[in-house]
Amino acid sequence: MAAGKSGGAGKGKRTGPASARAGGREVKAKSPEKPVGQDLLLRCALIPPQMRLQGNLAATQAEFEAILALAQPIGAAGARVLGGGSGKTFKPEAMTNLWFVRAVQEFARAAGAVHDEAHATHAEFAKTALLPMCKGIVQEFISEQGIGGVRMDDGGMLAETDKAGTLPPLRLNALWYGALEGTGAAFRAISWAAGKGTGGGGAPGGRDAVGDHFERLAGRFRRAFAKAYWCDKHDRICPPASGGNAARHGGEAARADAATGSPDHGGVPDAEQVLLTMLPASPLPVTKQKQIRHQIQAKAMGSLGVIIEHPVLGLVESPLHLAWMAQGAMATAESTAERDQALALARKLTALWQQAKTTGVHAFYQHGQPVGEVDPLTTAEVLATLHQAGQGNRIIESSGR
Repeated sequence: MAAGKSGGAGKGKRTGPASARAGGREVKAKSPEKPVGQDLLLRCALIPPQMRLQGNLAATQAEFEAILALAQPIGAAGARVLGGGSGKTFKPEAMTNLWFVRAVQEFARAAGAVHDEAHATHAEFAKTALLPMCKGIVQEFISEQGIGGVRMDDGGMLAETDKAGTLPPLRLNALWYGALEGTGAAFRAISWAAGKGTGGGGAPGGRDAVGDHFERLAGRFRRAFAKAYWCDKHDRICPPASGGNAARHGGEAARADAATGSPDHGGVPDAEQVLLTMLPASPLPVTKQKQIRHQIQAKAMGSLGVIIEHPVLGLVESPLHLAWMAQGAMATAESTAERDQALALARKLTALWQQAKTTGVHAFYQHGQPVGEVDPLTTAEVLATLHQAGQGNRIIESSGR
């Protein structure tokens, strides 16, 4: 699936205005109805970058409390999940719940980073109100029913039950792996801190049964994901073979390339794979994460973002994926040279600083000009990336802006 088929936080990208320019020609773009629960999805996705920018855990907790009030029970276990509508019209939404779990993990990490009374209050809220809901969400994805037409397959990865499929599989599974590993680790840590043995969810020796189960599933995911997606020939993620039923990797990738006449699996690298280098939990080792960034920098780097193949607009640049790429590079830098390279990626975003602070950053750019709509998530991630890289102003000053 081409990376350009998704933008912002969730499903297929809405291209915004009724028309846009692509390659010098006028392109009429459809404006489908907003998916059920899309506003809630965006609220969840915005929590991490806004929290990093504002540093206000009290405001973040208030937002979580408002979101929790919208959760509704589903399934035999009555797991509380997020979606759109209410009562009989309620429709659980897979991506919304995955972004929620990601936001919870960021909040819990920030709350536990400082040992004072205020942070302890936020950490307790995460432990007693947020993490149990995350556990229920993960368990519901594992169940036969799944959430919003998405459930875990035999390999531990998420797949849509509808063969047509509308969700970006790499984004779906990058967030899912983070949910599995992060939630499992959180419950194991809680169990150890409480000195639990058997009973009450604790396994013998202070281990947590739920946490251990999630970790085993994460191990299954890692094996299946590497087999389906990692391409040794190109040192990055490459799309599975037609229909998603077989993986193109190693010798099989070479044979597929020879048969199709496509030496690079059909186009630019899928920009969605930068999520695997940015999220705290990744199914890939750091060495492979660095290989991904190297390949994207070599083959898909524009002046304002990572180049993607948009299904309507053609080749466009995505600042959101560049922001995520820079965040991942900063998080895994192990030397001065790597830190400098990470900051160089972030500095490419300084051209969008004024837009981010005023009108907002667009989802896509083409020939240096915006196309489509202003995207709130892209705007927040650009600002958060510049803030993380040097409090924003210092980077701007060093670039002469």
